[in-house]
Amino acid sequence: MFKNILLLWLSAASIMHATAANYDAIYTSTSPIIDGLGTELCWQDAPWAAIDQVWLGHTPIASNCTARFKACWRGDKLYFLMEVIDNILVNWNPSEPLKNYPNNDCPEIFLDEDASGGAHATSYNAFAYHIATTYDIVDMDVDGEAKLYNEHIQVKRTNIGNTYLWEMAVTVYNDQFVYGAINNPTVSLSAGKKLGFSIAYNDSDERYESRDAMMGSTEIGIRQCYSLGYTDSGKNCSWQTASVFGSMTLIESPLSVSQDAGLLQPFRISETTQGIVVEGEANSFAQIKIYNAIGMELHSSNVPMNQPIAMPQLVRGNTYSIVAMHNGGMVTYKYIAR
Repeated sequence: MFKNILLLWLSAASIMHATAANYDAIYTSTSPIIDGLGTELCWQDAPWAAIDQVWLGHTPIASNCTARFKACWRGDKLYFLMEVIDNILVNWNPSEPLKNYPNNDCPEIFLDEDASGGAHATSYNAFAYHIATTYDIVDMDVDGEAKLYNEHIQVKRTNIGNTYLWEMAVTVYNDQFVYGAINNPTVSLSAGKKLGFSIAYNDSDERYESRDAMMGSTEIGIRQCYSLGYTDSGKNCSWQTASVFGSMTLIESPLSVSQDAGLLQPFRISETTQGIVVEGEANSFAQIKIYNAIGMELHSSNVPMNQPIAMPQLVRGNTYSIVAMHNGGMVTYKYIAR
């Protein structure tokens, strides 16, 4: 049963595309269960974005390592789903999580809560979380020493063969965090907030206890780290400065995400005297979804093209967003219930 669910999820093609360097994370009305399956509705709506910028080493071949991610938010947490194809999963020192930790196979999440940029290797101006295969979370404290931050991130990983799903819930803290303090305040997230953000994957292939590659979500110029004073870092200075991070903007609805139409046939939503119609390719079907004003999904169904849609019961006078999806494209329509 588990494999069937996961295979179904992996085979579903996302109709949305997003810019990894400036990612729009959608609000979720229900917190995902961190089980490594990614079956919640929010993951169906969130767009994939590639982790494909070389920060260290060389671009791995696709069968060796590829990675992508999607994200959503709620309360004081950011939720991530990362899909990684990795030919071998390596942890050099699983019983010593602080030893040589950057050189293991591991996701890295970089967060700058107020998008202020600047140095953070010895401060909490930003966080650089290394997520180990053992689910230990490692970053550096203000003394420059590695510490565990396991209470910051809940994580679960599953796999089928070489394809791994990492599902993570990240609690957001600001720069007033104090290591070891009781009840460090968390940040209440809201739509429109912009955070400094990048995500990366470190790939190690069991040689010399070192990384073969580090792939990030944000392009870093060949002299960008050098110009900021990190002259020995190449493109790998995100762990030192948030000034090379990308961004994440929190939005209410997946409708705000930019789309790549890629249509085989053009189509549109129109309103006729008989009701709402998806006009397009004859003898074909579209999937429709209906969202309320705060981006909550109310209805989903497959409908024939060019025929009136049987609408669910909606509150008269309220405005809704109708989304139609067909052949990898998506159109939206603002609808006022009659």
